[in-house]
Amino acid sequence: MVVSVPRPLLEEIVANRRSKTIMLVVLFTLVVVLVGAVYQNNVNKKNALLEAKYKYEAIKGPPMPLSVWI
Repeated sequence: MVVSVPRPLLEEIVANRRSKTIMLVVLFTLVVVLVGAVYQNNVNKKNALLEAKYKYEAIKGPPMPLSVWI
C-alpha cells in the first residue's frame, strides 16, 4: 500500500531530515575535535614532564647505585 504525501509536506520532511543530518555531522565533528584537543593536551603535558625529568637528571647526575649505600 502506497501512501500519498502532499508535496509541501514531503519537502518539509526532507528539509527537516537534511537539517538534522547537518546538525549531527557538525556535532560529531565538534566532538572529534574536542577529544583530539584533550588528547593532544595530555600528550603535551606528558612530554613536558618527561623533558623536565631528563633535564633534572642531567643537572643532578645519574642516580647512585644501591651498592654505594650498602
